[in-house]
Amino acid sequence: MLDWAVGVEASSSVPADHAWRSWVDEVAASWAACLLGSPALAEEVVSQVTGCEHAAGLAFEFPRLLTPDAYDRRAASLLRHPDLLEPVAALHRASLMDHLSSGRSAAA
Repeated sequence: MLDWAVGVEASSSVPADHAWRSWVDEVAASWAACLLGSPALAEEVVSQVTGCEHAAGLAFEFPRLLTPDAYDRRAASLLRHPDLLEPVAALHRASLMDHLSSGRSAAA
C-alpha cells in the first residue's frame, strides 16, 4: 500500500511479507507523516503521550519533531514536503484522530 500511495510499483524481487510492508509499519509511517506535516498535531500527540500512564516517570523530548533546528530542516526538507507526505498521511489519519479523541475523552 505504501508503494501505491507514493506512486511506486512494488518490485517482484521483494517478498510480500517483508517487514517494512507490514500493516503495523504502514500505520506507523502514516502517523509519522501526519505528525511531520502538522506541528500542531505533533504537539498534541506529544502532550498526550507524555501525560499518559505508560510514560509515568519517564522523560521524553522530541526536539526534532517539535522544534527542528536549521540542520533538521535542511536534512528533512523533502521529508516534510506536504505533496510528498499527504498520500502516506491520508492512509491512516482517521485512526490517529480517533485515538487522539479517545485519549482526550479519557483524560477529561
